[in-house]
Formats: sequence, structure tokens, C-alpha cells
Amino acid sequence: MPAGSQRARSPEDPSVLYNVVEINPACLRLVDPTENLRGLGIVMTIMFSLMLLLIATNFILFYDTATRGYGGEYLAFVAGGSLLGVFGLWRAYRAASAPMQYTSIISRRLRRIYAWSRKGGWISVDYDRAVAFIFRGRLVAPTGASAPVVSLRVAELEPGSRRIARCVAPTRIFSSREAAAGAWQFIRRYMDEDPAAVPPVVLMPNHRINAFAWMDRELFTEEIDRQHYPAGLFDGFAFWIIAGAYYLPNWMEYWVRRYGKRPPLPPELAAALQWEGENPYRVVPPTPEETLAMQGKLPHMKKRWLHASILGILLWGVLPLGFVLVTVLKWIASSN
Repeated sequence: MPAGSQRARSPEDPSVLYNVVEINPACLRLVDPTENLRGLGIVMTIMFSLMLLLIATNFILFYDTATRGYGGEYLAFVAGGSLLGVFGLWRAYRAASAPMQYTSIISRRLRRIYAWSRKGGWISVDYDRAVAFIFRGRLVAPTGASAPVVSLRVAELEPGSRRIARCVAPTRIFSSREAAAGAWQFIRRYMDEDPAAVPPVVLMPNHRINAFAWMDRELFTEEIDRQHYPAGLFDGFAFWIIAGAYYLPNWMEYWVRRYGKRPPLPPELAAALQWEGENPYRVVPPTPEETLAMQGKLPHMKKRWLHASILGILLWGVLPLGFVLVTVLKWIASSN
């Protein structure tokens, strides 16, 4: 792909213009590449850990140690299940409480792209020396379904070689190469040209103001349009299924973003993010539907999320609690 020093063209795909979190003379922030994966990982770890602890408890209560002893089978399920369950809960807690920065920060003043890594802390790439490329992969759901995806990566190479010294993913994964390439073209236009040459953008709703409006635009970009309507008949059905299946992970992702710790910014970046005056970058004003959605007063959005919430509560609440209730009744029956 073109280097940062080359002149930018217009974005090849306009979808990037709907993935801007913040744009001003100091920085550009785009939607995070992880989307709801943190919330999904935390919830699945908790559920798997609780399942192991429940299995271990069942063995303690129902295993006939009088005739079968405390052999390998008993120790494997009780000790192994208990240790793995407690370890999993500890890992989930660490993941939820660890500092996180949910967007990369593209600094126009410093000419660098900053990203946060849990293992390495802040990583920055020199924009003028950076090489952009598209990484192709497959996104696999817990159900086993998969879909091809592409991701924009920006790397800084070691001097005199083709080895990558540092690499960041400045924005979300896309379903097409054109969209990922368009994101790079948009970044180059922001970094290299005047604000008047940057296309108008539609800012992502702030998750701190309204969770449902934010989920519609960031987590269900393909299914929900700007007016918070399903993009088509199939998209409405897909939203209902996906929103229900990922109900608890999505809310966990929201909780982590809303209340999680933030790592301190590098001193030079914190100073470079200060700016005053009018913002010269063009932002498309919200439509009446978007305004009502941010206020939590858009009827069709509230109704759609009510239906998805019913399915989500059934899948993540009623069914697991029903399983626990059956187990408790078995305990009571066996003790009588």
C-alpha cells in the first residue's frame, strides 16, 4: 500500500467515514479493532470456570468414595476442576481490571500512531517511516461459523531490513480489502493535507451517553443503518439472533469500557493532545433519529433492543439458572 510520504487519494471505501470516534487538529481516533472481543473473552472464561466448579462440586457430593476411593478419577475432577475453575475466575478478573485503551491515537502533531498493548504497554509507529499492509484472516464465532476478514496494519521496519520492529492496528477489522485500504487513505489524508481536504465524517456515538445507540453503530455496523433501522429483512433477523447470543458479552464490553482503568498517556502524547479554538474538521451533524437514539427516546430502537434483550436474558440467565436449579434439586433429593 502507499507509504505515508506519498500523496493521499480519496478514501477507496466510504465506510471508514462512519468509524471515526474523534477528529480534531491534535489527533484522530478510529473504532477499535477488538470490538467486543474483550467482553466475549471475559464472559466465556467466567462461564467455563463456573461450569468446572459445578462439575467438581457434583463429584464431591455424588461420587461414592466409600467403595471407589479417592483415586485418580476423583482427584482429576475435584482437584483439577476446582483449580482450573478458580484460575479461570482469577484470569477473568485480571482481564476486566487491567488498564486498557480502546482506541489507537493517531497524532498529527507528533506524526506517530500510538496503540496500547497489555503486554508491552504503549507502542508507537513513526508515520513517515511506516509501511501499511492488509492482513487477511478468518473470524471464527463460538458456534463454529467463520467469515473472511481483513485488517489494516501499520508497521515500522528495522533499519536496513524487512523485519517488523513495531506494528499497530489503527482501526476495526473489515469484510473487504477496499474498506481496509480506504481506512489507510483516510488516515493519510488527515495526516498530510489541510482539514478542508478531509471528507466529512459521522462520529461514533459515545458509549457513555447511551449504550444501545453505541452498540447499534459499533457492534452491529453491517446490520443497522444510521437511522437505527435494520438494513434489510435478513439483517433484522440476524441482529435479533446475534444480539441475543452476544447479549452478556456485549454488556461486559460496555462495562469494561465505561468503568475500566485507563493507562496514563505518554508525556509527549498528553502534551500534544491539547488544542484550543474551533475544530476545522467537518463533522456531519446527527440526524433527528440519531439524536433521539442518544437520548434513549427512539421508539423503534428501544423496541428492537427489548426483543433482543428477552432472547439474551433467556440464553444467558434463565437457561443457566435452570441447570443450576436442577442440580440443587438433585442435591436435596440425594440428601433425603
